[in-house]
Amino acid sequence: RLKEARDGRRPDTVVGPSTVTFAEWAQEWLALTEASLRPSGWRKHAERMRNHILPALGHVPLQLLRADHLDRLYARKLREGLAPRTVHHIHATIHAALALAVRRDQVVRNVADQADPPRDGLREMHIFTEDEYRTFIAAAREDPVYGAALVVAATTGMRKSELLGLRWRDVDVDRGAIHPATVRERRPDEIVFPQPRTRRSRR
Repeated sequence: RLKEARDGRRPDTVVGPSTVTFAEWAQEWLALTEASLRPSGWRKHAERMRNHILPALGHVPLQLLRADHLDRLYARKLREGLAPRTVHHIHATIHAALALAVRRDQVVRNVADQADPPRDGLREMHIFTEDEYRTFIAAAREDPVYGAALVVAATTGMRKSELLGLRWRDVDVDRGAIHPATVRERRPDEIVFPQPRTRRSRR
């Protein structure tokens, strides 16, 4: 049976032994993905790795990482008071790092697929009543600095990065229309105005 198992191995189901730890792979993953991810998204991945994931899992050899390692991490973070949504984001970071490890033949499978993270619970939306809305708009119009941005936010639902990325060429005063073509992002050494991430955001 051992001979049959060896003869029947497929190249895509076996990787060579390695002593690389999860921390070492995480650093390589962050380096490999820095150019392809949005700076804000990359920083969030790096912060989750530094603050939550690597202190608990960094010492584990990458090839010995199991789903129960992840489940215990998620349970501990929930006990520490993190919101289920935050723990779900931690899971997403681990899953993304391991997905690249699979593609780079560092591990055979992504053990995060077998883990059981908390559900990404959606928070109940609380919206203004009509009276609250009118009060907010009236107060916003009195603010000479932020008033215009607050009114546009309240009347369009635009995100903060979109509001800060607006330029006069995006505003059609005659038609009463706004086209958020760019967003504003702060990087370590500059402020940039890239296009929104998804086609749906370019509305």
